[in-house]
Amino acid sequence: DLADIVKSSNPSAQQSLYLRYCNMMKHRVKENIPKVFCPALDELMSLTDSIRVNSDTVRQAIDQHIPTIVQKLSKEQLSQGSIEFVKWAAGKKQALGIPLVMTHLITQLKGPTNWNNIEIRLKLLNEFLEKLKDSTYDYGSIINYVFFTLSSPKSEVRNASCQVLKTLALKGQASTINKLLQSSNLSTQTQKMAKNAISSH
Repeated sequence: DLADIVKSSNPSAQQSLYLRYCNMMKHRVKENIPKVFCPALDELMSLTDSIRVNSDTVRQAIDQHIPTIVQKLSKEQLSQGSIEFVKWAAGKKQALGIPLVMTHLITQLKGPTNWNNIEIRLKLLNEFLEKLKDSTYDYGSIINYVFFTLSSPKSEVRNASCQVLKTLALKGQASTINKLLQSSNLSTQTQKMAKNAISSH
């Protein structure tokens, strides 16, 4: 098994073997077959957790897979594994961490908007924002993304958006959100819902 070879290799060769192994996993991570996709994620996590390579190497090896995995957050049978992987990556503070993972969560995909996928992204964003302890973090791009999601035809997505706005208000972003609401093209009902969310913190 390739993962075992990486684990048992000597430290000088381990880094390059680990990177090569993670690159080889690309095609498996792109698969939509649960029996291929889910074990691939498990292998990437367990191998990364069981060897000692520096943070830059882990970032180089794992970051490339996150956009593909984010796209599968709402795919039946792949969703749970994808969510676990994204949470695991966010927990790798030195190598990956919450700010990096959130950047992937707010990247809009080409093609038609998948609101089911976005609903899960918003829930993860909210969870990560609650844990974020960085006082210098710039929330601008997250606020812009949440405003895009407020225009969703799905009420579940709008509710999840408001939950993120509430958390952002707790982080001192209420006045920024209020200004954007005043100049937005959102329906009166959605604006009211968003205002209630940020004033209830």
